[in-house]
Amino acid sequence: MVFPRENWEIIPRKETISIRVNVEERPDYFMFVLQAADPWRRGDWNRRNRNHASPWIWNSHNIQNIAIKLRNRGILKEHPEYNAYNPGAGPGKEREPSYWLCLSNPDLLKVVAEYVLEYFRKNPALDSFSLEPMDGDGWCRCEQCQKQTPTDLLITLTNDVAKTIEKEFPDKYIGILAYSKHSSPQTIRVHRMVYVLPTTAFNYSGNTTEEQFLKWREKMDNPYIGIYDYWNLPIWHCGLPGAKGGRISYMKEVFPKYYNLGVRVFQTEAIGGWAQNGLAYYIANKLA
Repeated sequence: MVFPRENWEIIPRKETISIRVNVEERPDYFMFVLQAADPWRRGDWNRRNRNHASPWIWNSHNIQNIAIKLRNRGILKEHPEYNAYNPGAGPGKEREPSYWLCLSNPDLLKVVAEYVLEYFRKNPALDSFSLEPMDGDGWCRCEQCQKQTPTDLLITLTNDVAKTIEKEFPDKYIGILAYSKHSSPQTIRVHRMVYVLPTTAFNYSGNTTEEQFLKWREKMDNPYIGIYDYWNLPIWHCGLPGAKGGRISYMKEVFPKYYNLGVRVFQTEAIGGWAQNGLAYYIANKLA
C-alpha cells in the first residue's frame, strides 16, 4: 500500500510464483511511528506495509494522568506533599492538586512505582509505560526539587519505577522524551529498562540533536536511544509542500545517520498530506 485508500493498494499478480532463498532480515529500527496521523487510516497503512513496532515504546505526556488518578483516589488530598509546590498559587494554595507532582518526594516515587506495577499486571501484553511529564512548565518549586535539575528528577523517578517492576516484568520499558525543561542530559545513570527519545524541537539543552544522542548515551545502561522528530505539523507547516517530512533527500540522510548513532526508535509527528508527503513516508518506512 503506497498511500492509504483502496486505489493505492497495489497487489502484484503473476501466473506462477517460484522463489528459492535462504535469507533472514529484520528492520533496522524496531519502532517507526508516524504520530498524529490516525485521520488518514494509519493503522491500515502500517498493516499493509508490515510496519509493526516491537516493542512499542510509549512516551506521550502522561504524568498528568497519574496525577488525576491519584487525585480521584483521594491520595493527593490525604498527602498534599505529593503535589508540586507552586509559590505563585496564592497563600494556602501552594500544594493544591494539579497535573504536576513533587518528584523529590521518595514516598510519592513509591506510589508511582506501585501504580505502574498495577498497570502492567492489568495489561501484561503491553510493552511499555510512559512517565513523560505534562507539556509546559509546572515543575515543583519546593526546596528539595530546586536542588536538582528537572532531568535528574525525572530520571530518579523512572529508575525507581524500573527497579520496582524489573523482577516481575523484566521485559517491559519506561518511555520518556528528552524535551523542553528536561532536555539537558542527566548526571545519573539511566536504568536499562528506560528508553529516552531526544526531540529535534523544544531542545533547550544547547546541544545539537546528534550531541544529544552521544551525551545521553554516556550514562545509559540501555545500549540504544530513540528520536522524536517533527516532520510536518498543521500549526507550523499548514500542509504546504516543502516540509522535511515530504523530502526524500531528508529520509535518505537521517535514517542511516541516526542508526549509526544508536537510534532504534524513530517517532515523528506527521499529518497526512499524501500528495506532497506520501512518497517520502513510503520510502521512510522502507528505510526504517
